[in-house]
Amino acid sequence: MSNAEPEERVTASSDGVTVEKSFEPDDFPVPAIAFVIRSEREETVAVRMVDSVPEHVTAEDIGFHPKYGAEFWGVEGDTIVFEREFESGEEYTTVYGLRGGDSDDVEKYMT
Repeated sequence: MSNAEPEERVTASSDGVTVEKSFEPDDFPVPAIAFVIRSEREETVAVRMVDSVPEHVTAEDIGFHPKYGAEFWGVEGDTIVFEREFESGEEYTTVYGLRGGDSDDVEKYMT
C-alpha cells in the first residue's frame, strides 16, 4: 500500500509554463505519475522536463503510456526526459507508470 496520498501534488512554474505532478494509483492499469503541463505563453514554446528516478529503479521499472505521450519521453541515465512543443494556451497530460513494487514508496517520486 502506498503511503503517498493521491491528492498530493507538486507544482512548478517558469516562464509562462506550469507543470503539476501527481500520483495516480487508480486511473491507469498500473500506478502512475501524472503531469499536467500548461503553457500560458503567447507563442509556441519548447518544453524539456527532466524527472529524477530513485537509485534502485531501472528503465524496465518505468513505462510510458502510448495514449499519454510515450513518444515524447526518453531515458537519460538516472533521469527520464519529456520534450514537446506547446502552442499558446495549450494544456497536455502525460504519465509514466510504475511497474512492480515501486508504488509502495511513491513519495520518492514526488519531488
